[in-house]
Amino acid sequence: MINQLLVASLVVRSAVSQNQWVTVFQCDGDGKTDNRWNRDFGRRGWDRVNGMTLEEFAKTATKLRICTTGDYDDCVTTKEDNIALKNLINGEKNIQPQGWDKLTHGLYCDKDCVNEYWEGPSKRLKQLEWNCGTSQDEMLFHACGNNGGLHISMDKGHCEWDWESSDRLEMQLLVPSEWVTVFTCLGDHETPDRVVYDDWQELAQRSSVVRICTRGSDLDCVESSGIALTNLRNGVKFMQKQKLNFCDVDCVKKEWSGPDERLEQMSWNCAPWQWKMFYHACGNAGLHIGTTHNDEGHCEWEWNDSDKIEIQLLADLPTPSPTASPTPPPSSSPTTAKPTTAEPTSLPTTEQPTSAPTKTPTSGPTVEPMRFEEYKALCALSAESKDTCKGLGCRFKNAKRAKCIAKSGKKTKCWKILDLDVCLRLGCGHHKDRGCLGKPVNLLED
Repeated sequence: MINQLLVASLVVRSAVSQNQWVTVFQCDGDGKTDNRWNRDFGRRGWDRVNGMTLEEFAKTATKLRICTTGDYDDCVTTKEDNIALKNLINGEKNIQPQGWDKLTHGLYCDKDCVNEYWEGPSKRLKQLEWNCGTSQDEMLFHACGNNGGLHISMDKGHCEWDWESSDRLEMQLLVPSEWVTVFTCLGDHETPDRVVYDDWQELAQRSSVVRICTRGSDLDCVESSGIALTNLRNGVKFMQKQKLNFCDVDCVKKEWSGPDERLEQMSWNCAPWQWKMFYHACGNAGLHIGTTHNDEGHCEWEWNDSDKIEIQLLADLPTPSPTASPTPPPSSSPTTAKPTTAEPTSLPTTEQPTSAPTKTPTSGPTVEPMRFEEYKALCALSAESKDTCKGLGCRFKNAKRAKCIAKSGKKTKCWKILDLDVCLRLGCGHHKDRGCLGKPVNLLED
């Protein structure tokens, strides 16, 4: 039982949440790149990625940008309420005004129009202007009538900032990301089950960084987006280059970043035990992490020591995590009546019928809205546990006396909330695979 509680608490513990840009479309030049959509989305973006369509993925994004590939200073980025992101959410692959929106915005978009919806270098903004009817079936962006403007075909065709030139371009979405613990050990020969996230390979495939940390610290870590992450994506727990028998500090620094002291502990000069180690600094009194607690179940930054270590992935989407015990009911006193439907039931749901049936079914049991004062008090009562505090979407402050502080409605992020009851009472939405999402509408009303 203790181990089950430990595993659950480790899975839900995340470090500081952040956002990252994820490429969903790219082309390598005019007339190049047959499959321009991210391979996980399929040829034209119709297929599903990690159980999500492109439309669903776009709903998690806050911004969209078009960049010269690899040069993220050379980009145009959407401002708030830009039609580009709305189109993707609505299943449209062209990111210019569609249908009625096209008429209300006008059949052209001049400098003032572009500046209303986009930001970036003035040269690039000028290349977004158009003055005739755009080709929306075949083009991601069509600066129609602008001979020096942006033209990007959905399939193999145009790919240029400037008509009749050729550029390497990519379109990216800014989506939430978080550190998720996938493996852990609490000391030498400790922790029988060191895998705390079962589907770690799938998670690695949608992650951008892997890191090894002293448990509970966001600073005492080493990070990599190289061989270590590639191995995990391929289902291999060993996080070093396979069949490499020597790697000095300079070699390590090509793959990892972090404090010099930790990087020095990662070099090796003999054949690592890749069949039973996450990391084996062979021949170096350095980092040793075994995949199990048996058979020299190492867990130390330095040979013959014993440390608490965890391995985490920076995932591109918030990941719902299991709780240590079943989620409590949606409210302390859910209604007993079944949701009414557009067609009257054969028997009334209560002794006295309602004045009129609701027009559409309700989504589930009625929950009592939680307002800010109650939410503030709930956060304050959760100061003893950082995990519990952050799992409520609150801010944990570790001063002389730990505090758990409620954020304002505008700053509270539904996707950070792990408690279903709190999620629903704050007015957030909930998805069975993606967890809490949307906005805390009940807090926004205060």
